[in-house]
Amino acid sequence: MRMKFTTVCLALLTVLAMAVGAIAATPSGEFTVSKITAEKQVLQADAVKTEIYTKPAAEPVYFGEKQGGEDIANAVVIPDLGQDATAQMLGTTAGYVDDYDEACPDAANSPDVVYSYTPVLEQNVDLLLCFSSYKTKLYIYEGSYTPGDPFACNQYGDPYCEPMGDFPRSALVNLYFAAGVTYYIVIDGWQGESGEYQLDIETRTPVTLMAGHPAIAYSPTSDYLILGYDYVGPDDTTVWWFGSTDGGVTGMDEGQGWTNNNGFPHVDLHSGDSLFVGGSTNLSALGSWCISVMSHPVLNDGTHAWTGYSMDFSGHGWNGMHVHDIACSDEMADQLDGDGLPWAYGLICMTSNSSYGDGYTDEPFIGYATSETGGTISWYGFTEDGYHSSYSTCDIDKEDSLMTIVVSDMWHDDSLAWGLFFRQDRFINFASGEYDSAYEYGSLAFLRDEAPTAYQSVRHPSVQRHASKIVVVAEYYTDLDTDVQLVCLNAIMGAIWVDNVATDSGLVVEVVGMVSEGVGDEKFPDLMHISGDEYVCSFIRNDSLFKATTTDAGANWTVCPTVDFGDVGINHDVQYVLLEETAGDPPAPNWPRDAQVFDISEGGAFQAWQYRTVNDVDSSTHPMYGNMDCLSSGGCCVGIRGNVDNDPLDEFNIADLVYLVNYMFREGSPEPECWEEADVDAPNPSGTSTGDDINVADLVYMANYMFKEGPIFPDCP
Repeated sequence: MRMKFTTVCLALLTVLAMAVGAIAATPSGEFTVSKITAEKQVLQADAVKTEIYTKPAAEPVYFGEKQGGEDIANAVVIPDLGQDATAQMLGTTAGYVDDYDEACPDAANSPDVVYSYTPVLEQNVDLLLCFSSYKTKLYIYEGSYTPGDPFACNQYGDPYCEPMGDFPRSALVNLYFAAGVTYYIVIDGWQGESGEYQLDIETRTPVTLMAGHPAIAYSPTSDYLILGYDYVGPDDTTVWWFGSTDGGVTGMDEGQGWTNNNGFPHVDLHSGDSLFVGGSTNLSALGSWCISVMSHPVLNDGTHAWTGYSMDFSGHGWNGMHVHDIACSDEMADQLDGDGLPWAYGLICMTSNSSYGDGYTDEPFIGYATSETGGTISWYGFTEDGYHSSYSTCDIDKEDSLMTIVVSDMWHDDSLAWGLFFRQDRFINFASGEYDSAYEYGSLAFLRDEAPTAYQSVRHPSVQRHASKIVVVAEYYTDLDTDVQLVCLNAIMGAIWVDNVATDSGLVVEVVGMVSEGVGDEKFPDLMHISGDEYVCSFIRNDSLFKATTTDAGANWTVCPTVDFGDVGINHDVQYVLLEETAGDPPAPNWPRDAQVFDISEGGAFQAWQYRTVNDVDSSTHPMYGNMDCLSSGGCCVGIRGNVDNDPLDEFNIADLVYLVNYMFREGSPEPECWEEADVDAPNPSGTSTGDDINVADLVYMANYMFKEGPIFPDCP
């Protein structure tokens, strides 16, 4: 925890006065539910089979003088490669002098050689020493020699270079090289080592979004892991899938790519072992979605095939389609055919426009396969009633009812608020040829207060369905208090099939708890069921990634940060997340939809996110993945105490004092998410704290430190 505040003369009573009105709004009233009476509509189309290809190895376009020079004055010049090109330099550092050294993090004390490169046009550049024969180090000076302040430096190349044996190798990826500026590339060694090197160079035209919208899935039984993201190239967008057979321990092997301008991938585990299914949006045929079937995370051979196809409804008037989620299960295939049906993956949920029939704008749709060559798109038609959607989420109750659940946020022009649309279908009917009767129930739910003082909105949901229980986490705000909090809902939906008889008991939705009420907007929740009533939810607050866990289906949550970004952060600018309208603003026709900027895997084992370097002139984003462990292995407290409001930057300021005053003296205020951070007087410094340890003595301690030069806070336990 760091200290950052301006010293002011405030009495504790002044702080108490400031606290009035500082608490964020929480949901009031109940959800009013109205069953949809409109008849479900369906349309069939034929699948278009496409090949998923393996990325070919790029051939170097430049083999010049391969050996690097002794120093900067004698640097070997690499001529301008142009944008979107490759080059390869082979040489050795053995026998050369140790002219330079940069600590990142260790000193080199090894021989080094130097190249220079001056691009004519601005470029994004990758520099890789992955296939060198010794422990390498790589650093760059921009414009001139600046010892102690290199433009970039890397001692280890993971995850870009897979280590061979015990040799870590260096890589610098996606560097921004300005036009006309000379960059000095120094190839060095680690711990005095030298030897033969291979410098692979790749240049690209700078684009705003390089790689993002990650999707991740995991099989606990096989330890297989799949990671996908879309890559924006100079000509189109490609969805790339990467895989691991050991839970990512040795990195992700490059798998397959699907060209034809696809983006916004999602992925789910289809079977309990190795079959994964991904869904994405076809950005060329904007009325089409794409399916990738991956029977192994790495292999694509005669035994383990990677296949793909698209369902194109653009000829029927669909446009502006955006896939938001995919839900898979092998239960349907097992029930229909003992050998399994790989095409019967489950369903995807999306939003789209269509000129079909009466025409639809920002309508929620679902899509699913009905045979190896055919599929269905299904919808209701809300546009004429003033309803519009921006995001949908879906799941399948794999262990009990085999019912699907789709939850879409719905803006209502008359209500001036966001509500939720719940839809369920009988999963087995999707592929049995009874797709006209698959629909079982659908209802709208809006949060209403008997004496409304503000319009309450619930939007951007994430849903999980297990043992007939529906758990939803969604963003919540009002038109009077636009601070976005996360609310947890439990729902029970009617028309459950029992012995092939449908019973219609209606939809019941209730607020069971608040996931987090920290300072700053909490957005884009992603919920995953673990077991029983245990769930994990990941979300963004202040450009950092957090997770919340519950063991009682959402009534109580524990929150902690999971990613220490430092100089990088979750990137969800308007152009990436595509929907950052002011809370309460009604949507315009063809408005953009939300896009996924992070994802969590089955069981909450892994997470993937897109990030960019803060304040970097290069605004490109990159995918990253890792586990979901809390940052502090010793608990939620980090450094020294005092971060009461759970500031992701771990700073102490007046907001922490106000937060603690609210909690102690204002009924209904949220409790600190970490008791050790709030227990600043720490009567038991080495032990853990509880709510019983928080009292006026902590307020006095904080005020004395802030305003009377009192003692600093003790260390975390």
